[in-house]
Order: sequence, then C-alpha cells, then structure tokens
Amino acid sequence: MRALFSRTAIALLYVISYLPLPVMYFFSNILAILLYDVFRVRRSITITNLTRSFPEKEPREIRAIARRYYQHLADMVFEIIKCLTITEAQIRDRCKLENRELINRYDEEKRSVVAVLGHYGNWEWAALISVLNIRQPTVIVYKPLRNPHFDALFRKVRERFGVQMVPMKEVGRYYVRNRSEHFVTCFVSDQPPRQAEVAYWTTFLNQDTAVHFGAEKLAAKYDHAVVFVSMKKVSRGRYVCNLEEIVAEPTRCAESEITETHVRKLEALIREEPEFWLWSHRRWKRKRPVVA
Repeated sequence: MRALFSRTAIALLYVISYLPLPVMYFFSNILAILLYDVFRVRRSITITNLTRSFPEKEPREIRAIARRYYQHLADMVFEIIKCLTITEAQIRDRCKLENRELINRYDEEKRSVVAVLGHYGNWEWAALISVLNIRQPTVIVYKPLRNPHFDALFRKVRERFGVQMVPMKEVGRYYVRNRSEHFVTCFVSDQPPRQAEVAYWTTFLNQDTAVHFGAEKLAAKYDHAVVFVSMKKVSRGRYVCNLEEIVAEPTRCAESEITETHVRKLEALIREEPEFWLWSHRRWKRKRPVVA
C-alpha cells in the first residue's frame, strides 16, 4: 500500500511539474496561506527559531519575517517539483552562477574543491546550475530519505544534468575510489548532525549549534581548496549564486578555522535576508554537552 501511494504521488508530481511557473506561483500563494494561517504547519517552531535568533526584533517583525518565509517555502515546494521536468535552457535563464572562473581555475591546476552552502534560497536549483557551469564533476554529499521511492526520485532529479549523489556514509570510500581524479564536492553544512557525527560546537544565530565537521576534515586531509556558495533571490523564481574562496591551502589552517569561516558567512547571509533560510526545521534540538 505504501509503495502504491508513493508511486501515485510521484506520478501526480510529474503532472504538476509541466505547469508553467507563473501558474505554479498562483497555487503557491494559496499554499502559503494554508501552511501559515490555516494549518499552521510548524509555525510555532519557526516563530521560536526566529525569536531566539533575533532577540533584538519586535514580535511583529518576527511574524512578518515568518510570513515571508512561508511564502518562500511554498514557492520552493513548486520550484522543486518543477525540477522534475525543467529544461537546461530554463534553469540557465532562472538561476545564474557568478565567479565560476574560480572553480575552473582549480580545474586547470587539477585540484579538487570542497564547496559549502546552506539551506538558503533554492539549494536544489543551485545544484542543477552548478554542473552546467563547472568543468569538474560535481559531487553532492547527502542523507538518503527514509522513503526509498522518494529517495530514488530526488536522486534522479538531482542527477539529471550530471551531478553525482554520494550518501554521507560513503564519502570516504568514494574518495578512495576516485583519488586520481579531481572534482567538486558539495556539502550542505547547516543540517543538524546526528549525535555520532557531532565534532564541533559554535554559536550560530545567537544559539549553541552543532556543526558538521566533514567539509573541513576532507579539505584538510586531501588538500582541497574550499569555497562558499552564497545565493540571492533576485525575484520570484530567479536566483543568483556566487562562489567565494574561503581558503586555498587548508593544510595551513588552524583546527576549526575553515568551519568557523563558512558558518560566519552563512550567518551573515541569513541576517541580511532571513526569510530565505529553512526556519521550520528543528535545527537546535540538541544541546551543547556540559564539560565537567
């Protein structure tokens, strides 16, 4: 029964994906109202996260950001559905990648790169546009979904233009198998790590935050340059990604220096336009352990 439901839902998503984006945004307006005002989906979590992250803001400001966030979230739902059938020409028109010469320069040097980004803007479109603009193979480190049907669907979507999806647990083996190659490995660094994965704690958006240490560890171990991927929502359905070098020689960095740098860059991005980050997630459910 579960498999039948999943296949039916996926078929429906494909049908919806053929709608023009302006039509999708009409339904997105309705979805945003349903999510925020009617069903209040994770609204208390969102308000709490925003309030703790921006204690200097008045409640009315927090509510205004939350409402804008739910509109962006609804847009994201339809933009991700659109990924099922979006063409190369459409994604190139709607999502730009700036400073790609930075990555391509490392390709000429036959060096691999670690790219770090957050759940900001439309990270799915960022993945699609990256492989169309970068010479090296693009590898995305991800956590598989629990539903195998939807996990297979998302892998298919993300790999449409040539991205390679590698589960987080298999990254080490992937590096060993491809040690003679050079490529770009992308980490979405702001998802909460499991207890066994927690290697670093910092203050992020005014709160104690556990951070994945994988990007820094791989960069330092294999001497990969590290870049930060920022994203700006120019208008509805139009984004600009920018590549910024964090460090060219990670082996010379102090421990946690790379992690702190990309965390601070993401934090600055969020503070500038907070409605485009993923606020409805339980990002701070784990507490920093007390050292005796």
